[in-house]
This record gives sequence, C-alpha cells and structure tokens, in this order.
Amino acid sequence: PNGPVTIRGNLVNVEWELSARADIPWKIDPKAEFEIYVTDPKKGELYDPGTPLDELPTWHARPNSAGGGVWLLFILPFLLFGLFALYSAITQYDLFWLIFALGILLLPGFILFRGLKNTFAEKRIGEVQMEVPARLSPGALCPIQVAFTPKSSGYLNEIRATVTCQEHATAGSGTNRRTRTHEIAKIEKTSAKQQRLMPGQRVESELEFELPADAVLSFHGGDNKVKWTVEVRVDIPGWPDWVETRDVYVVPAT
Repeated sequence: PNGPVTIRGNLVNVEWELSARADIPWKIDPKAEFEIYVTDPKKGELYDPGTPLDELPTWHARPNSAGGGVWLLFILPFLLFGLFALYSAITQYDLFWLIFALGILLLPGFILFRGLKNTFAEKRIGEVQMEVPARLSPGALCPIQVAFTPKSSGYLNEIRATVTCQEHATAGSGTNRRTRTHEIAKIEKTSAKQQRLMPGQRVESELEFELPADAVLSFHGGDNKVKWTVEVRVDIPGWPDWVETRDVYVVPAT
C-alpha cells in the first residue's frame, strides 16, 4: 500500500507488522512476526508529488468539511428563545425572566461574536489577504504573507503567526465520546510590532518558518489524526483581532 508511514506519538500510533506462518498438515504451524518501520520517502515514491490535495491518499488529514453556516444553525434556537424571553421580561417587568433571558443569550452572543469578529476587525484594517502554502515537506520553508489596507488610522500591536502540529485521538461513543489532544510542535513568529496605521497606506508582512527536518506527516485515521495548522492573528489594540486558521498538509519530500 501507499502508506501511511510509521507514527509513534503520545496518543496516535501507526505500526506495521510482517507475519509469516508455515501451514504444516497435522502439526502446529510455526509462525513469526516482525515489526517494520516505514519511513518518510525522500523522493516522493509514496505517490506522485504532483497529486492534487483532494486526491491525496485517504490517510492524509483532510480539510474540515463543515460549512461556514453550521454555527449559525446551532445558535439560532437559543437566539430566538432568548429574544422571546427578553421581550416577555421587558413587557411584564419581570426581573427573573430578564436575568434568565440574558443568561440564555450569552451563548449565542459569544458564538456570534467569534463568528463575526473578523468582520468587525476589517471595519478598521480593511480586507485582509493571507497566503499560506497548502502543502509542505519536513525541513521545508513555510512563507506566510499577510496584507491589508487600513480604513482608519491607529496602531498595530503585532502580526503573529503560529504553526502547530497536534495529535487528536477520539474514543468512546455517545455521551462517553471524548477527544484528547497533544501538542507535538509549535512555532511562533511576529512582525509589524507597534506599527502605525494610516488610512489607504497598505501594510504587507511576510513571516517565514522552517519545519523540523523530522516533522511527522499529516495523518487521518478516522478517530485518530495528526494535523498541522497555521494561525495568523492581526493584533489590534482596543478592537477585535483578525484571526484565521488554515490547514497545512505535511507530505513526503519530492
């Protein structure tokens, strides 16, 4: 098969084993087992290095397929019920219902803020353009480009990029289903510290990382995965930060 490679992590392990058995009539069959360590190929023998991301082997980590509007469908019932309770509290001058309604609205309000915080951020710094490589190989450079044109004057605390590799292991079912995570690697870099922003004056920043030479490959095994991500945060003092996270696929070197 074309993979996956051997992985020995804290939560996720992928192991290969060779078993041999001699079928001897009327006797106990002798057998032997040997562990095989499958390493990262250096010349792309695992598959064609030009393979599109959506055609990578199924053991590679896949993009999150959840639509952007899923969170809105989740909070809609809470939002409608909370607004109804708030209306009832105001019209009936009921303090208990007022406190209850505000408590119900906290969850959808928080989720709504997180979902729209980039929209609020772009009201001040303009549309943010972010470029991140879709795939990388162990030891490769990861250039990240961020650019925007501010709509108003102000200051920028910093632009921070974080490359993270995590193991995710899920076990159990129903209400007992739990997901554990373990951080394998984390690299941070910053730029544009305390930079003054002027309306119409474009801001461009490039941050460059080097992945470890022994970086583990991306892996997706159903409930178990090894996932690489890049998070970029534009830190704006006194205003919601612009934050975006993207998947990065660490694949065999070409």
